[in-house]
Amino acid sequence: MFKKYIKSAILGMSMLAIGAMVHAAEYDINMYGASAEYNYWTASDVGFLGFVGCAAGDIYKAYTADNKNGIAICNGAANIVGSAKGPGKGFDAAGDTLVLRYSSKASYDGIEAVQGLDLFGVSAPCAINQRTMADETNAPNWVAHTIGGTKCVTVNVAASDVQVQTFAQTSNGALNGPAGGAYTSRTVQYGNNPATDINIWTGVGGAANQYTNASPLVVPFSFWKNSMNADLASVTNLTRLMVTQIFSGQVTDWDQLYPTTSSQAGMASTPIVVCMRHAGSGTVATLDAAIMRGDYTLVQTQVLTTDFAYLAGISPVTYFNDGTSTEMSCVATQSNAVGYADSDQVVANTTRLTFQGVTGDHNHIVEGQYDYWSNEELYWPNNLGPVLTGLLNNMVTFVSNPANLPATEVGYWATNCQMSVAKSTDFTYPTNVGNTCPQ
Repeated sequence: MFKKYIKSAILGMSMLAIGAMVHAAEYDINMYGASAEYNYWTASDVGFLGFVGCAAGDIYKAYTADNKNGIAICNGAANIVGSAKGPGKGFDAAGDTLVLRYSSKASYDGIEAVQGLDLFGVSAPCAINQRTMADETNAPNWVAHTIGGTKCVTVNVAASDVQVQTFAQTSNGALNGPAGGAYTSRTVQYGNNPATDINIWTGVGGAANQYTNASPLVVPFSFWKNSMNADLASVTNLTRLMVTQIFSGQVTDWDQLYPTTSSQAGMASTPIVVCMRHAGSGTVATLDAAIMRGDYTLVQTQVLTTDFAYLAGISPVTYFNDGTSTEMSCVATQSNAVGYADSDQVVANTTRLTFQGVTGDHNHIVEGQYDYWSNEELYWPNNLGPVLTGLLNNMVTFVSNPANLPATEVGYWATNCQMSVAKSTDFTYPTNVGNTCPQ
């Protein structure tokens, strides 16, 4: 009888343990889109997992070799990494596992993916609501923070440099500028036709208020020049008029912007090379909305040295680039080049320019002296369930705290509450609001 009792007790405890393991779950946050969000999470993923309750010893992180796909895991009882952790580990009392994936592409594609749209055929070989992101099972080295590859995962958070309503741009040219790639024609526009437009508010099927939107972070952009050409030594600042002339293709030579006058020596003839982003980039959408402001139209088609428009002196050499890395490579490798990207870039053979005589950094965007910036937008479906929704709300709280800005970015980015100015839309000129951070 006593042995029977012991046997029953052991069986009962085993069932309890199994029950605990069965109830442990995995929750995935798969964030896709803007490169600024990728840069943020490479520095802040561990801090966020700790913020939501994960013990330091249960956190693992890694990146793919191209530095476009990152992953951070709070390893609970679901046993993704190493030995089983058991109940009480992970990010909550149940020992659940939290997986945070973040990938860098372009703003438009995160918005498309989270809606289950694929207007430009970029999801292949994945389903239309999926994109390739870090695969935690592909040769991970959690000590070296490396991972072997990607897999198709469902995107449930879109990261964009701009509001979805800001997209109204067109580009035609090689995918990766001077590096080549397939000729790509892309028009990314906000509208109500799901066959041609992106519209995060209604989604496919027209369900109103289908998505939650948060914008806790502000990121500045800057103009960049090639620093290898001594002929551009005097180019240190661009005015709005210069910017609009360059990126609408109106000027073909730097000496048109720096002419010889009675008081200035001027610049020798130096043909401009214009490095653009393909449509769908939040950086170019911000340029269009905040600086061009409807007064000028961005150039839409690449121009090579063999093209008639260049040979006739009508248009400058113009390249389009699908990502921030290829954009900066265009500026770095093309003599006489000028382009635009996040202010925090550090790329050899490039120099950041001031705009309107002001540097695009934290202090100047916060104080309202510099206006080439945008709110970083996050969008996620309202049907993710209470646990994931709670985690995403905690994410917004974490990112909104100035103390959680990455050390590498405090000189550039700002949290929304630090801003003394605000934009109601990307098209609106900033107005004074005053610092709203909790004191």
